[in-house]
Amino acid sequence: MLGAALVFRAVPARVVAGLVALALALPGAALANGDPASDILLQQKVYFPVQRVSPPTANRLQAVVRQANAKGYPIRVALIEDANDLGTVPDLLNQPQKYADFLGPEIRFVYKGDLLVVMPDGLGVAATDATPAPARAIEGMQVEAGGTPDGLAQTAGEAVAKLSAAAGHPLEQAKKGGGGGGGGGAVIAVVAAAGLVGLGIAGAFWVRRSQGSRPAEPAEPAPGPADAEQTAPQ
Repeated sequence: MLGAALVFRAVPARVVAGLVALALALPGAALANGDPASDILLQQKVYFPVQRVSPPTANRLQAVVRQANAKGYPIRVALIEDANDLGTVPDLLNQPQKYADFLGPEIRFVYKGDLLVVMPDGLGVAATDATPAPARAIEGMQVEAGGTPDGLAQTAGEAVAKLSAAAGHPLEQAKKGGGGGGGGGAVIAVVAAAGLVGLGIAGAFWVRRSQGSRPAEPAEPAPGPADAEQTAPQ
């Protein structure tokens, strides 16, 4: 009887352990919706395509998205370059608005705000809450660089700025150029040019002053009669 009791006690323990393991596995299965962006955007603000975006361009986009969220405009972005970024729904490629409407409900249970989708042929925007997205702000936008990964990211940055401004949260002017250092370089160039002009003026002033302070050379005396006799031909 004691042995049977131990066996029956052990069985529920194994069952409980199996149920716990199954419960731990369920969130991962629930997240596997077939399209990668639906998983990434549950925790991150930007889904980047399988074809890599260059680090400077990716950093600029992330900075714009962070700024928009910090200003009070919740926005997440999905960059879809080809069918590899759509998983089990490749038929939605080049249909950015349809994919935005498809993706929104998949992340709605953890995220409330707007969702921007950028594909090589255009943009789509959807809302995951009751507030409609200001979609008119990006109507007619063209995708940069022929829809390359960097072009998608550049377009997304411009679109996020327009959407945020339309929602009443304008962003600071984005700096163009590599690494965001263009503004500092322009200031340095202006200061250097001003310095060169100042040096030129100071040099011209010094030359004029030195010429003005130089003692005048004595004029040669006009030849007298005696000198004229000496120089006359014999």
